[in-house]
Amino acid sequence: PEYGFLRVRYRSDGVLRQMMALPNNYWPGIAARLLSMSRLDAGEDASARDGRFTVALGTRRYGFHIFCQETTHGKRLIARINELDREILPLEQLGLANGALATLRLMIARPVGLIIVAGPHDSGKTTTLYSMLCYRNDESVSVVTIEDPARHPVSLVQQTVIREGTEPNFAARIRSMMRQDADLMLIGELDDKETGEAVLAAAGNGHQIFTTVKANCAVAALTRMLELGIKPRAMAGKITGIVSQRLVRRLCRSCRQPYAPTKAERQLLGITTREPKSLYRPGVCEECDFVGYQGRIGIFEVLKIGKGIDEMISREATCHDVNKAAREAGFKILADDAIRLVLAGETSLSEASRVVDLTDRF
Repeated sequence: PEYGFLRVRYRSDGVLRQMMALPNNYWPGIAARLLSMSRLDAGEDASARDGRFTVALGTRRYGFHIFCQETTHGKRLIARINELDREILPLEQLGLANGALATLRLMIARPVGLIIVAGPHDSGKTTTLYSMLCYRNDESVSVVTIEDPARHPVSLVQQTVIREGTEPNFAARIRSMMRQDADLMLIGELDDKETGEAVLAAAGNGHQIFTTVKANCAVAALTRMLELGIKPRAMAGKITGIVSQRLVRRLCRSCRQPYAPTKAERQLLGITTREPKSLYRPGVCEECDFVGYQGRIGIFEVLKIGKGIDEMISREATCHDVNKAAREAGFKILADDAIRLVLAGETSLSEASRVVDLTDRF
């Protein structure tokens, strides 16, 4: 709600677009309906609340996670919409470069240890997590998940849901699963010390664990675990690797426009003036709704934790030192992968710059 009107925006491919503006007298009825479906009290003026409901449209089911926040102009509602029966992408279709894909497969092939998928909100972590799960899943492996909520149904997998504040909590459920013949456990998110310690204990006792952490890059995921209060020695020897990712918009194939890069752009991309390399920028057409982009693709960095980095973790080395050691061993960061997609014509330089920091390449 704004002063005198109601603004409705959709986040399409990660970017907000205003779709309509309505008179503000529409809002009380709309808000009351959404809050009622979410089992929230429309008359309550709490500072922040959230609820959930499911809608079936034809053969498809959609989960709505509604957030309510009081503002100076009334209740602000945000709906996160998730297609529950969406097909899970195989690893090969996530957009990983060949080297990164091979490294991730090696990490998943290890039967024990912790694999972390890192990134901010709306970076595709859950998609990657489920792709990894399905890559490993078969009848010879006992697979369980502990989630809030279960995002996608998966055959041959025992999926459990636990709500925050209920008993047993995530850590207790993880310890219970360790005694129930679980080879692989998927934990929705690692966001507190008790859960982190339980996850690492399971990883050190013959289990393979997949989980997510909110962090800006692969190395920052290690720092995030330290911030939660997890001791470096508890982490050492138990982390197989970390995948960090973002989503960039893919250029519309029908209207993308080639152009010759400027000197500054060539310097940023690391291409010489002798290379007849054309870049692409967005155009406009009906197929992409005159935006210039259609769909998104992932950019990744895959950090395999070897003995050298493991030793640095145990002595709590700085992010800079860990990142430097990894780069010297061939580690490609998010910016490198973003540039790869720019040169391939998959996305534009402006879009890559919107999602990752490219300034240190000058």
